Amino acid sequence: MSKYEEEIINSWNENAHAWSRAIQNKEIESRNLITNKAILDIIIDKKPKGFLDIGCGEGWLETALSCYELIFYGIDVIPKLIEEAKKTGNGNFEVLSYKDLSEASFP
Repeated sequence: MSKYEEEIINSWNENAHAWSRAIQNKEIESRNLITNKAILDIIIDKKPKGFLDIGCGEGWLETALSCYELIFYGIDVIPKLIEEAKKTGNGNFEVLSYKDLSEASFP
């Protein structure tokens, strides 16, 4: 892992709680106005039975799609974000780096 990647991960580790709180409290206007709806519309239109959310963060996507009864796998390299995802969602969440993803298996 490069020094740059380590710095990014360290920053996310330090700010995971603040990020989760901002998402839960809908404090990011661009996400409220455009981003979240655009992502949800695309997924719902495709009518998937399940999906893998790489970089799932605090799990907002699984929570937003929970009424569709999808098989959901969420991975993120930040343990604190996965902890938050497990608190709010019913999906399968795991701490996993992008590198380790190539070696992982999902049912």
